[in-house]
Amino acid sequence: MAAGHYKYFPVGTTISGSVYEPHYGSFYDTTTQTTLGAVKQPMTFNTTDIVNGFSITNNSRITAQYNGVYNLQFSAQIQKTQGGSSENIYIWIRKQGVDVPDSSTKLTLANNGVFIVAAWNFFVSLNAGQYVELMWYATDSHIELFYQANPVSTVPGIPSVIATINKIN
Repeated sequence: MAAGHYKYFPVGTTISGSVYEPHYGSFYDTTTQTTLGAVKQPMTFNTTDIVNGFSITNNSRITAQYNGVYNLQFSAQIQKTQGGSSENIYIWIRKQGVDVPDSSTKLTLANNGVFIVAAWNFFVSLNAGQYVELMWYATDSHIELFYQANPVSTVPGIPSVIATINKIN
């Protein structure tokens, strides 16, 4: 196959003598997550959507059941609730309890009541039993990961955090 071209393998396809089985997980949280400010903390998940080969432990640890390289994607609904000056939130990944170097991003919230969505992805290598967490640190206690059950009468709820992970190798 030429570089950049990929072949789709349906579940159950035999490749080099082994059966291909995808590993994936989809998780989200239906609570507003708050901070005391200036505290490193993990984003948490209270709902598992679909999963094969992953679990959530300690409400925040996305734990692999199989070795592999994975694509971890997330989105977080962020809001600043009060205070007149701009404040920052930092988001990064932590693997096995250790912050991953050069994985952080800084977002600035200048106004109250304005919502922003942080969304990006990371490639991470995990062995069976290892975990990864999404971490956050806000410079003010009035920054939150916002959840809303019924934003408008016919619109679905807004999870505070959504994460998906799937095996790429």
